[in-house]
Amino acid sequence: MAPGVVYHIVVKQFGFIPIHIHSRIERMDMPNLFQDCQLPGKGPFKHWCHTHQFTAINDTTTLITDTVEYSMPFGPLGELVDLLVVSADLKRLFDYRHKITKQDLETD
Repeated sequence: MAPGVVYHIVVKQFGFIPIHIHSRIERMDMPNLFQDCQLPGKGPFKHWCHTHQFTAINDTTTLITDTVEYSMPFGPLGELVDLLVVSADLKRLFDYRHKITKQDLETD
């Protein structure tokens, strides 16, 4: 992983609708953070940047902070879809990711 690397992922909305997202690594300051942003017009968002930040608390503990900046396409209609569906889906997604990451890192 390095700045400029482009990757493609497919996520499933409602478990069966494939959504293709093309993103690029924009910033890399390992081991502290990296940032990926959706390429314009190459995903469901008008704008999406996700910063993954890692803060050492002590020798065995790291705080992982995800900061997401996004906006929806289609003006007021997109804002309504965000309010009714997207923001809750994103919260569930990140809650799940944090739970799995914690389990993976705490497993011997």
